[in-house]
Amino acid sequence: TGKLLRSLYCYAPVRCLTVCDGILYTGHSDCTVRAYKAQAPGGSDSPMFTLRGGHVGGLTSVEVYKTAEGLRLLCTDEAGGVVVWDAAQKKVIHSCTHPDGDKARRGVWRKEEGTILSAHDKGSLLEW
Repeated sequence: TGKLLRSLYCYAPVRCLTVCDGILYTGHSDCTVRAYKAQAPGGSDSPMFTLRGGHVGGLTSVEVYKTAEGLRLLCTDEAGGVVVWDAAQKKVIHSCTHPDGDKARRGVWRKEEGTILSAHDKGSLLEW
């Protein structure tokens, strides 16, 4: 429509985002992941939760996956990190880093194979 519908202050520069089931997940330059209610009228500047400690570089992607064990957030960062978070427990359940620290751009979970693919700046595609 071209009309601003809502504005949300997210504490640190937002580098990436995704939405799942009415929750907005944002990845930030301060190495955090935050979750906001995406459907709250007028918006809310207070996150539902903030995930810290899993990343050493600013985030480059956030993906959400529903599993039998619960909601998982697959995030990548500038230091080459690929991190899987348990959203309910708010803790890291898997973490790996590119051997050369090459910036990770995106991660994809391959459910059938039980692996993760990560794409990196210098042209590498890694399977974990």
